[in-house]
Amino acid sequence: MKNDKELNVSPSLSEEEKFILELKADIKQAKEEYLAGDFITHEEMLIELEKNGILKRKD
Repeated sequence: MKNDKELNVSPSLSEEEKFILELKADIKQAKEEYLAGDFITHEEMLIELEKNGILKRKD
């Protein structure tokens, strides 16, 4: 979870309110990245994980 300084959030907010603000900020960032084409597909992610030896495909 991001700290209060990163979110520019008042410390008087509840944990739930902070979570909602962070979630909204993450969603906004994801939308911007998607529109800019800055993402990879699930299949591309699996290929990267296999290349790095993190995931092994079961055939």
